Amino acid sequence: MKYRSKVLSKRIINKDTLVLELEKGDIRFKAGQYLVLSFPNEKEAREYSVYNGENASTIEILIKTLPEGSFSMRLGDLNVGDPLLIDGPFGFFVMKEHEVKTKPHVFIASGTGISPFRSYIQTYSKLNYHLLHGIRKLDDRIEPENYPDDKLTYCISRETSPYFNGRVTDYLKQQPIDKQAIYHLCGNSAMINDVTDLLETNGIRPENIRTEVFF
Repeated sequence: MKYRSKVLSKRIINKDTLVLELEKGDIRFKAGQYLVLSFPNEKEAREYSVYNGENASTIEILIKTLPEGSFSMRLGDLNVGDPLLIDGPFGFFVMKEHEVKTKPHVFIASGTGISPFRSYIQTYSKLNYHLLHGIRKLDDRIEPENYPDDKLTYCISRETSPYFNGRVTDYLKQQPIDKQAIYHLCGNSAMINDVTDLLETNGIRPENIRTEVFF
């Protein structure tokens, strides 16, 4: 049954990315799961991973507004108090409890694929992780203040920057691959396919590569 939520706040990240904070109601999700959002009295709906931790009193959704995506543009136009329907949670891109404290984790995201990883990090305070975030330009960074500098590596592919210049696959090719780590991949399918091939070529077992395709 869909929950009739409402917008509590809207946080602008950059020119085409924002965070909607929504009323949570009785919804209980696991870090890494997604929700299905829709507008009242309409059938069109879209899936969005939850951006904040399991124990938060509200729900945060990270949204990239796309000119060709009327649904995302309409989400971006919502104001505080506006209604939104939530269905879910759904999905299996969740961490295995016994691995949270016993394994190192490498999170690899492109664009808004960072969303479930922020949820992991906010949920599990003792997590041993490193986050690789593939973006096109410096202005595409998403709230870097949420992560310690030594836990976050930006891979910037479309302009020269103080960070690593290139794709996440380029970065991984230049680094030793941790054979003990669990690798979590989220974002576009091309990145996920390329990184999966690279990791498997370097001896990472398929069961230690977890994926969630956004587009």
